[in-house]
Amino acid sequence: MTLYLQRGNPGPDKEANWLPTTEAGTLFRLILRQYLPHPSILTGRYAPPAIVRTDG
Repeated sequence: MTLYLQRGNPGPDKEANWLPTTEAGTLFRLILRQYLPHPSILTGRYAPPAIVRTDG
């Protein structure tokens, strides 16, 4: 799954996966919230997918 974390709307074809962010230069924190987590999350063995920055 690809999520678009950016200030501006990425366009109608990507809007469903768009999470608006803060203004440029301000703090932004991405938090992964787990409800009823798998034991691997509780033990620290799970690593979430990497965040990849793209300019385009």
